[in-house]
Amino acid sequence: MKKRYIFGLVAALLLIHGLDQGLRFPPLQFDPAPIILEAEVDGLQILAEGAYLRRDTENLVLRTFVPEPRIEFRAKEAWAGNVLLENIHPDAHFESNPFLIFRGGLTSQIEIQLPAGESAILQLHFPEGESSRFAVIGDSGGRGEAAWGFTRAAELGAEFVLHLGDISYSSADYPAATHVWNESPIPIYTAIGNHDFRGFGESPIQFFQEHFGPLNSTFKLNGAWFLNLDTAADTVPAWGGERGKTLEQFARLRGKETGPLFVWTHRPLADPRVQTGERTLENAHALNRTHEADWLRNQLLELKTTALFAGHIHHSFDFDDHGLRTLIAGEGLAANGESAQILLGEWSPTAPPRLWFEPLNMPETAHGSQE
Repeated sequence: MKKRYIFGLVAALLLIHGLDQGLRFPPLQFDPAPIILEAEVDGLQILAEGAYLRRDTENLVLRTFVPEPRIEFRAKEAWAGNVLLENIHPDAHFESNPFLIFRGGLTSQIEIQLPAGESAILQLHFPEGESSRFAVIGDSGGRGEAAWGFTRAAELGAEFVLHLGDISYSSADYPAATHVWNESPIPIYTAIGNHDFRGFGESPIQFFQEHFGPLNSTFKLNGAWFLNLDTAADTVPAWGGERGKTLEQFARLRGKETGPLFVWTHRPLADPRVQTGERTLENAHALNRTHEADWLRNQLLELKTTALFAGHIHHSFDFDDHGLRTLIAGEGLAANGESAQILLGEWSPTAPPRLWFEPLNMPETAHGSQE
């Protein structure tokens, strides 16, 4: 009897902890911990906003997940060396600092010369223009098709890509994708997909966070907000875990602003093919739990979301989901051949945002090119 009581108590405590932290399934697990943005290496303290230290055996590497990261370096003792900064727009510029030399590129190099007790702030600025353009695509895998999607986005004038997840369809995808993402002509900001969440190997979620970015994040650029939300697996309760915290913090950040808000995620809240009768609710390719979808939709409507971008469905759609404009851009593998499309978005402080599809034009050579 005593053992049953103890077992029940432990189970109850685990359930309470899970509901507070957030439970995810499938597979059943606690919500993954967020990326740590502070680090210390050989006496150099790094405090970052929009970037994090990535493990690398040869170099000191920071990966960014926003267009305009801010990074502070503090030296307890005199520190001299180089830091690589990944996922930077090649034309980005920085506020000058006497202790830093910045050499730009998608992977930029920072030369640091810090006297003992000094600190230096690296503040990057995205290239300025009258308007800004981005591309959206997902479900590409991590090899030739993904590389083409990024190339095509740049050809169409995009300054960055919002990737909707599902990189890891096979054990070869993740290792290949680390090179494809770092060789893209423009920065990539990536949502996690259900295939990435389950993944291959021992720690697929940790691998994603290490090489592609956090599961939930936000940034503001040229007056528009961007919000990345994790829908790779179901979350219980819907408001639990890091996604719930991100939404709560973002609501305070946005306040009463009415500028554009673009949200990108992997799974849509509804399948447009149910509206047209092509699929039943039981066969819908969207969030599994209606309660979770309804809660998220209400949150995004309250935030006055301009559009929700999602993948998961390997087609292109633009539809109204109970008042929430939703665009599906899941043709990263170009399985639909010549009809496959990539989504583009453009906005400026003086004009309403535009969203439209363009042909992906993927050549046959891009398919399975790294098999």
